Amino acid sequence: MSNFVTYGELNEKNIKQLKLLNSAVLPARYSNQFYMNLLLDYDYHMNVAFYCKDVVVGAISYRKERPNNRSDQGNYRCYILTFSVLETYRREGIGSELLRKVLNFCREDEEIKEVYLHVQVSNDLAIEFYKKFGFQITETVKGYYKKIDVKDAYKLTRTLK
Repeated sequence: MSNFVTYGELNEKNIKQLKLLNSAVLPARYSNQFYMNLLLDYDYHMNVAFYCKDVVVGAISYRKERPNNRSDQGNYRCYILTFSVLETYRREGIGSELLRKVLNFCREDEEIKEVYLHVQVSNDLAIEFYKKFGFQITETVKGYYKKIDVKDAYKLTRTLK
């Protein structure tokens, strides 16, 4: 199956498929403004996995974040906003390839010192997946998710060279 998977960018033609993918896979819902930011804001980045060149089966969105304060000057971070792969296409290497694309983006930008994301504390499969890529649980955030059953999240972080 992975022979039929290609990777590309988000555009106006496939954004509706991305919305469907995220609503099918992710517990949280995202606003239309979120999707417009993915398309139009240069701080947001998106990699998309396509089956047979036109069906969106996986996607990862991320952004480079500026330092929070002056003492962190030059220490940018990359935040993974969303990450989804349709269940039928899991265990085909698609998620691994999408995450590698983000890590490569970060390695190419010397200002980025770490990558982080949030995962529901009950999502053991995702947590184990990220740990294989060197992420560690660095914080438990109570009430991170507002409109879903399991509200607490782990913050997972990977420090870069």
